[in-house]
Amino acid sequence: LAAGAPLSPAVLAAAERAATPHGHAIEVRLTAEDPSVDFLPTPGTLRRWVMPSGPGVRVDTGLADGDRIPSEYDNLIAKIMAHGADRDAALDRMGRALDEVRIAGIQTTLPFHRWVVRDPAFRVGDVSTEWVADHWDGAGQRGLVAERAAGVAGLAVLDGVMAGAEGSIGPSRRREIP
Repeated sequence: LAAGAPLSPAVLAAAERAATPHGHAIEVRLTAEDPSVDFLPTPGTLRRWVMPSGPGVRVDTGLADGDRIPSEYDNLIAKIMAHGADRDAALDRMGRALDEVRIAGIQTTLPFHRWVVRDPAFRVGDVSTEWVADHWDGAGQRGLVAERAAGVAGLAVLDGVMAGAEGSIGPSRRREIP
């Protein structure tokens, strides 16, 4: 283009496809901050680092177990993206992805993001620049999110135990846990 040459047919076709939306995507910017204390930065060393995976989920990060999050630099530690057929599907997928995240050693914005994707006002798009200040009460909400995450983790463990015991109780007696 800078030389005055036209775009190739392949590039024009790709641009046409890209111009037509296909589904909905949402991104979470996971940071080393404490959402219960006005998002205060929380540098430290990662003791456990497990990021989500699966269809429609992408994680951009450069961190691993044992890495240090310094106070001298940006505290962005990962970008987690989810894609779905529509907003609800993308938010459901993001919620599942956030429930898979395991981090220890530092406080992050994970509890805040788990709460946001499940908030009814956020889900319908009833948001503004004051939305966080109007809806998030810090420590109180963080506690509720932590309780829910512990419940989800417990159900996942129980489901894994049941799946492992499937041979002994038979597949017909296994039931799904909501």
